Amino acid sequence: MAANRMSRSRAWYGRALLPLALIAVAFSEGTAWAQGALVNGDIHTGTIATPGQVDTWSFTAARGDLIALTIAEIVTDPDPGFMPWMQLQNHDTGAVVITVSGAVAAHIAVTPQATAYDVFVRDSNVNRPGTALGSYTLTLVKSPGSPVVHAGDQGGAMTNGANHTGSIYVGDLDAWTFTAAKDDYITLALAELESGIDPLFLPAIRLIDPTGDVIQSAQGALAAQVAARATLTGTYTVLISDSAVNREPSHAGDYILRMVKTNAPLTVPDGDQGGPMTNGANHAGTISIGDLDGWTFTASKDDYIALSIGEVLEIDPDFRPWIRLLGPDGQVIGNPQGALAAQIAATAPLSGLYTVVVADSASNVEPLHAGNYILTLFKTSAPVTVPIGDEGGPMLSGANYGGAITLGDLDPYTFTAAQGDYIAIKVGEIVPSGIDPLFVPWIRLIGPNGAVVLSVTGSLTAAIAANATLSGIYTILVADSGLNQEPSHASNYVLTMFRAPGTFVVPPGDHGGVLRNNVTRSGTLYSGDLDEWTFLGTSGQTVNVTITDVSDDPGFVPSIRLIGPTGSVVLGASGATTATIIVPLSATGVYTVVVADSDLNREGSAIGNYTLTATGIDPNVCDSGAVAGITIIRATDVVSLRDRINSVRGHFGAPLFTFTDTNLAGAPVKAMHFEELRSALQGAYAAAGQALPVYTDPVLMPEATLIKAVHVNQLCTAVAFLE
Repeated sequence: MAANRMSRSRAWYGRALLPLALIAVAFSEGTAWAQGALVNGDIHTGTIATPGQVDTWSFTAARGDLIALTIAEIVTDPDPGFMPWMQLQNHDTGAVVITVSGAVAAHIAVTPQATAYDVFVRDSNVNRPGTALGSYTLTLVKSPGSPVVHAGDQGGAMTNGANHTGSIYVGDLDAWTFTAAKDDYITLALAELESGIDPLFLPAIRLIDPTGDVIQSAQGALAAQVAARATLTGTYTVLISDSAVNREPSHAGDYILRMVKTNAPLTVPDGDQGGPMTNGANHAGTISIGDLDGWTFTASKDDYIALSIGEVLEIDPDFRPWIRLLGPDGQVIGNPQGALAAQIAATAPLSGLYTVVVADSASNVEPLHAGNYILTLFKTSAPVTVPIGDEGGPMLSGANYGGAITLGDLDPYTFTAAQGDYIAIKVGEIVPSGIDPLFVPWIRLIGPNGAVVLSVTGSLTAAIAANATLSGIYTILVADSGLNQEPSHASNYVLTMFRAPGTFVVPPGDHGGVLRNNVTRSGTLYSGDLDEWTFLGTSGQTVNVTITDVSDDPGFVPSIRLIGPTGSVVLGASGATTATIIVPLSATGVYTVVVADSDLNREGSAIGNYTLTATGIDPNVCDSGAVAGITIIRATDVVSLRDRINSVRGHFGAPLFTFTDTNLAGAPVKAMHFEELRSALQGAYAAAGQALPVYTDPVLMPEATLIKAVHVNQLCTAVAFLE
């Protein structure tokens, strides 16, 4: 049937088209023949068999109903001079609502009052006799109402997310319907199918609300889109036709109609893309001409939501990826577009199901371009998936995480922190084959409640320093900056996070660990690097920590921050070549010195070598050595050895050792503690590929062996060897 319609319609292509005209004509020269009632949505046929014949059709309508009427000649009839003409009149008063004529005529009118209406059909007598003969089709679509679908025609109920195909023949109207609740967001896309495209067919779409009001309409050479929030709850009508805007709608074509709306289950057709999203995952898709891909996810109120889209593979220079984030109430939360990529960042205003609509941009352009894309979602309050070959996931304090940001990429990393913890984060672009000068590294620190703690960008590096406001899981989001630019650039990076108080690792080849009284440590900082050093401090002692630049990079500005046992920043200092902190300590415990290239009023992206020395820090037994019969082994000595051993374990890639009696404050030192220290250090030696140390009294029996000076000194020597 569709093929027959297309063959009939193409016979019209060579025929001259006449413009639509608004006329008033008396019927004295012809006889009115009653044809019957028009059925909403149906196709009615008739024949003007005698010169001057007038056919009469009728229907009823309520005030304000939207009426769509089309008439078209059936071109198999012999008279090429026949020009269909129709007039809509009020049955009771005879008032003319509209008159049109042409090779094909179509019009939409709003009924002025509730009454019966007549449609008169004849051969046009506009500047001509009006005596030609011919057959015609007449179609009525009335809204509100329940249009029928003529056998072999297209229309009817729509499924959210599905692809609906149809054919428009000369003078055709296809009416589709769906239900929506007030404030639902509705997106409709219409595209001409590529098979046998008629260059004169202009797909046109009109969205009509339950009262008959046209909410939006659009047309295009190949595609058109409309988007709106539902003004009322009820049945909506979508009217598809060849465009009648400033032209005669006499061309035929095949089309595909798509809808994505909120507040309804979403269907994903076979071979298409969309559906539920996984937090952190990359979702691949393809936008064909006039396509809509609908994706969904659930979020709780105040969740932080980040969405990113990037065009991939066989880039169409005219394809502009466009994403719209729709809330559970139909509210548009964000709708950016870009030449290659676009991002959305928002806080969820409500709990419920969110919808993401992906399309080629229809902003000031026709959405007729195709492209492949990757869509990535990150949100808080849900586990994060890290795709194979991508980067992100749980972090260890002090570790370095290398990653790559591809076009439109998001890398989410997570860690736990307690309220008051000090958090330092740094990201730096690395240069395996040359820096992308347009890549701007961007890090966002997001709290357990979804609030953005800090958001920082930089040309080469970006740094964040903050104290945790809440206990829970924190997220670091790494991306190319979307602030005042398109996030369409790619590069490689290194990300480092440090948290205090708590243990941290020192990656192989990196620097950090335990500071010993008046012992100089050396280190190197690269782009995006942080080095962490710890010492035991005693309340009331005055400590002196000094960093000195020993590199040749004039841009390196050494910086140190002293973090107290509870995570509070005690003091910070930076200088062109050296910086010193001198401060009396207010509490006893483990202090941390964070070393970096200074980011005060500048971007700390320089590379440099440094030395770090601390004096006045709490001396421990390893500094001076234990003397038999004199030295008293304290709990702080055990804590110092634990920290140093875990530091070297991390340096050689071994996991942190978990010690019993984690809080040794005021506790007696036991043989069990030293047996655990030996066991933890043995793992570090194995990871380093070194022969295990040999101890006096190889086995220390709990509650039997007394800890001697030789036990302590041998352990100190073994730790120092690996350091």
